[in-house]
Amino acid sequence: MSCEQRVASGEFLVSAFSFLVLSLPGKSGKCDWKLETRNEKLETRNEKQKPMLRYFAGTIAWLACVVFSTVPSFWFMVHPFAERWRARQRSPYRLLLPAWIGMWVVVAAVTWRWRTIVFYQADWLWVSAVLLFACGFYLYSQAGKNFSAKQLGGIPEVHGRSPEQILITDGIRSRVRHPVYLAHLCEMIAWSLGTGLAVCWALTGFAVVTGAVMIRMEDAELEKRFGEEYRAYRKSVPAVLPRLLNSSRI
Repeated sequence: MSCEQRVASGEFLVSAFSFLVLSLPGKSGKCDWKLETRNEKLETRNEKQKPMLRYFAGTIAWLACVVFSTVPSFWFMVHPFAERWRARQRSPYRLLLPAWIGMWVVVAAVTWRWRTIVFYQADWLWVSAVLLFACGFYLYSQAGKNFSAKQLGGIPEVHGRSPEQILITDGIRSRVRHPVYLAHLCEMIAWSLGTGLAVCWALTGFAVVTGAVMIRMEDAELEKRFGEEYRAYRKSVPAVLPRLLNSSRI
């Protein structure tokens, strides 16, 4: 073999060896493979957990909307019969609370089969839902500042001997007459928006319709109790959609 042939053979062997070395997976390749495998496992786990989280959130949303949607129906038992309830010696809540819980059971039983039907699935809408939850909690906190627990529970309406027959028009109630109902609405819309459940949207619509009737009944009952003072308050302050700017106090 000539000298030139030997050189050519050596160059070929070096090239072949270099190709084999470069083609073998080194430590870097192993790490990349392990990272890809780990990421795939995490993605698979997240995909498996998503349906479970959605089902859990949907169940809570459904139950919350069941309770909120029956609030107007509860007050239907109170406002038209307020004078009768106040004439009773024993607490009307011994009858009213069990009846309200019975409403929860009935509404839950009626809506049970539709509790998993969704209009859409959009996780980004939970951002708006969280803001609505925050608005609802803020309204609850503000509504309780000038109201006692008895007033929030409607005790003065059903107990004629209650000393707390006072019309509160300051604080959050200088901007909206029924802040608690507005907070309920924020919570229901938040659950409906985040989950996209058809049953939550349906219950929210039901609550809006029955709530409008309930507010009319409540306004009429409050007008009987407070007369001209409440009529003036009703004219100057909106029922549910809050006034952003304060005007002169009543």
